[in-house]
Amino acid sequence: SPEGLTGVISGYPAQPTTEIIQHPHKSASLPALPHDLARAGYHSSFYYGGDPEFTNFKSYLMQAGFGSLVTKNDFDPADRLSDWGADDSVVLHRLLTDVATMKRPFFSTLFTLSSHDPFVVPMRTVIPGRDQQSLFLNSHGYTDRSIGGFIRQARAQPWWDSTLVIIVGDHGHRLPVLDSLQSDRKWEL
Repeated sequence: SPEGLTGVISGYPAQPTTEIIQHPHKSASLPALPHDLARAGYHSSFYYGGDPEFTNFKSYLMQAGFGSLVTKNDFDPADRLSDWGADDSVVLHRLLTDVATMKRPFFSTLFTLSSHDPFVVPMRTVIPGRDQQSLFLNSHGYTDRSIGGFIRQARAQPWWDSTLVIIVGDHGHRLPVLDSLQSDRKWEL
């Protein structure tokens, strides 16, 4: 995640032995989209249902020029299904609500976390099983469903016609094992 975050926001490639985000004296000199967009008049915000101190996120995000951070402590503890923090649908709902009052133009980034181990999500099980792969796939189904709901609601907002939504994966994962997914079965989220 730290490598993915700096890759997406600063265009900095992942390094094999260290994370630049762990070296604030170095990460402060990276280019960053919020800084560039601020020069064009954009206001920026970062949404993450988790701990802003996780692997030095907060330091990097502030150095990158994000004007506001909405993180774990900005959500009701009841919305935290795991130690990681608030689930994706709650964070996406908060972003949708906040956009109505954001100064235009805006640049908002949302970092999901429900599809992270331990894969706890507030959704009925779609893919049967309690093994890691089934939990992993269900959590991704939940994140996908949450983003889809956000997009459907956002399309009805007055700001939608001047908005670009970009979805980027921040890193790969050892799951799913593709051989076990070879099936004619269709899953409906």
